[in-house]
Amino acid sequence: MNRRFDALPCGVVMMKKIRSFGYMLKQSFADDISEDNKIRIKYRPYQQELIQKYEEGVRFFLICWARRLGKDMFAFSIACREALDRPNSIIYYMFVTQKQGKTVLLDGYTEDGQRIIESVLDTKALIKTKSGKLYHNDNSMRFRNGSIIYFVDSENPDTKVGGNINLLVCSEAALYRNPSINEYLIPAVLKVKGKIIKVSSPRFASAFNKEALETDNLYYKSILSAEDKRAVDENGIQVYTDELFEHNRKMMSAERYSQEILCDLEAANETSIYARSFTKDSFVPAKDLTVNDIIFVTFDLGINDATSLTFSRTDRKNDRLEVIWHYHDINKATKHYISVLNDFLTANNLKQNNLRLILPHDGKNRHDAMEYLITREEKYRSEGFYVNTIRPVNVLESIEVTRSAIQHLDIVFWDTPQVRGMVELIKQYEWKINKASGENTGKPEHGVKLSASNTCDSLEVLAVSMFYDKYIKSREGQYEDMIPRDYRGDWRS
Repeated sequence: MNRRFDALPCGVVMMKKIRSFGYMLKQSFADDISEDNKIRIKYRPYQQELIQKYEEGVRFFLICWARRLGKDMFAFSIACREALDRPNSIIYYMFVTQKQGKTVLLDGYTEDGQRIIESVLDTKALIKTKSGKLYHNDNSMRFRNGSIIYFVDSENPDTKVGGNINLLVCSEAALYRNPSINEYLIPAVLKVKGKIIKVSSPRFASAFNKEALETDNLYYKSILSAEDKRAVDENGIQVYTDELFEHNRKMMSAERYSQEILCDLEAANETSIYARSFTKDSFVPAKDLTVNDIIFVTFDLGINDATSLTFSRTDRKNDRLEVIWHYHDINKATKHYISVLNDFLTANNLKQNNLRLILPHDGKNRHDAMEYLITREEKYRSEGFYVNTIRPVNVLESIEVTRSAIQHLDIVFWDTPQVRGMVELIKQYEWKINKASGENTGKPEHGVKLSASNTCDSLEVLAVSMFYDKYIKSREGQYEDMIPRDYRGDWRS
């Protein structure tokens, strides 16, 4: 018998034995997951660069890498490092949907057939379920040091606010249907001086793309195309072979290839109606306007949705129209847009007779219920403007005319930030996709509020007014439901 315990009560002896066993278990655990081997992933050179920044104390990362360059494996390893290095830390790992999170990470496997969790982390660091699973019913990974990684979706912010977040990882952030969810969670991160990692391939006009293109935000950015010489594996071998590039080119649309393989942040989505119509020749230098210029202002009318105005001038030397300015707003009466027109004239030292207003067909019958009981056409005429209102045209014809006019450089665009912003909006105008079948319905997707469709509608009024005869009337036998255009507007009468 051990003489040290002879004189001690039985309960005290038992407690000392339990404590001794707990200490040995703790030491054994520490030996098994030493600092050197608790994270098992071997980083590639371009990943090692970010690890160095992470260790230097950089807190905000934006990672835009091509497909198959290991975005999520890398981000998951950082989440595990944070969990291990900071006991009792809370980490949110956000996917587009929770199902995606389970498929990609929790139940995911590497190309070699190994569980992703086990390939990144020594699982002795985890508290497993009674059945031996590595994650729990609430889709969380729980660590022995008290840290927890919650795998959550990006859908409902109300279920995620509250408490502190030491690390927020946003996976495929460009695809979030509710991008504002980050705004709900970021205060919980900043409160405890936590970290944020956003990882994704590009998606045109997404909040992620805009942050990647910005130069004045706090994110340390890593943007890596599959063609980049730095895109090599841990052995220094290029990740994408020529054969892999070729297969991707053949099996993907040009737009999707540019986004997901080349990481082109300005490549439009494959469902974009107008994106392919634009080339570098679509943009021309801005010029000073003179009293000899005739400025066409074409409208898409709205109250509850946006009213959009496209301003253009005739380039007589090259026989084309130049889009020079764009304006849109919402929930404003006609008098607001009259003031916009007058401000434009004042800013450019022009007179009212320099403007020609072209309204869509509903200008003849659409009343401004917020302010006037007369039609929009009548109101603009009463203010002294030259006005023409065009007849309706089939929407697909309007799109065909506009695309043709852009492609053949009958309509070009001033190379200014304001007009470039308009073109970016135009590229967001997309075909409606059947959610069940994934097929293109052949109908444009009309948005709400300040949407791309309003801007495109005002541009289409311009194209149809000027180029309908050139691109449609000469082929009218090919189209059903064609409504003849009326160009006989007398502007003021």
